[in-house]
Amino acid sequence: MLGEIHCTQLVGAALLLAVIFYAAFDFLLGQKGRIRITGSSYLRLALLAGIVLSGALIVIKNFPYVHFSDGLIIGVNLFHIGMAMALLVMNLLCLTMKKRWTVST
Repeated sequence: MLGEIHCTQLVGAALLLAVIFYAAFDFLLGQKGRIRITGSSYLRLALLAGIVLSGALIVIKNFPYVHFSDGLIIGVNLFHIGMAMALLVMNLLCLTMKKRWTVST
């Protein structure tokens, strides 16, 4: 059971990173002059960056010869979950207030 949950989390993380990189390259290479990022999008991008960075620390702590203190592991896990919940709330607020990620220039 635990192995299935861990595998599902890894697949979800890989999909999230793929979508983030696709959107970033699409914006930087194809749409940069025609659209701009909104203010609420900068906050959502900061939350995504926090999720990715804390997720990277979680992956690093799983390496066999890397040892973090118990307090740091708990703090990183709580930060990761908190950022994910904040992103969920932010996306729900943006959905209800009809805030978009980008606007045309």
